[in-house]
Amino acid sequence: MDGDNHISYEEFAKGLQDPLSERKQKAVNTAYTTLDREGMGAIKVADLIRLFDGSQHPEVLSGKKTRDQLLEDFLSYFHAVTGNITR
Repeated sequence: MDGDNHISYEEFAKGLQDPLSERKQKAVNTAYTTLDREGMGAIKVADLIRLFDGSQHPEVLSGKKTRDQLLEDFLSYFHAVTGNITR
């Protein structure tokens, strides 16, 4: 959204909210495709955890949350019974 070629936690979370405009849907699809490294139609939660970096999030920088707390919040958006996140 901010044109830095990186998707922040907030940008990603906003991209998942309904309703999605065509532009947002494209951004979510691009992120999903990038994270689905094996092209299997599912993102491994373990890969998402490994790639997640909340160190620059305002709540982490202000000391309100730790990076681990932020990761837990982020993962709570997904229903990943099998350890994978599907579209």
